[in-house]
Amino acid sequence: MIDEVLSFAHRGYSATDTVDAVSRLKGKKFEVELQLMIGLPRDTLNRFLLTLDRVIELQADSSGPSTLVLKGAPLESSGGMEGILLCR
Repeated sequence: MIDEVLSFAHRGYSATDTVDAVSRLKGKKFEVELQLMIGLPRDTLNRFLLTLDRVIELQADSSGPSTLVLKGAPLESSGGMEGILLCR
């Protein structure tokens, strides 16, 4: 949940928006799942670990990875985290 990463990936929301939405949903007794989008443009290992810490702090009911980067897709060449295994 790094604003620069969210903005550059055109996600349409900020880290604060995420925190607010989770708080409101949990306040109304909804179960909340947060998906971790690994390898977004401008993401790094350290930034991803910070995001992971923030997700843990939010105490979502579940969470997990959701990004699949295909060889030749725009996300591959957009400057995401290095070292991500690509589907070939």
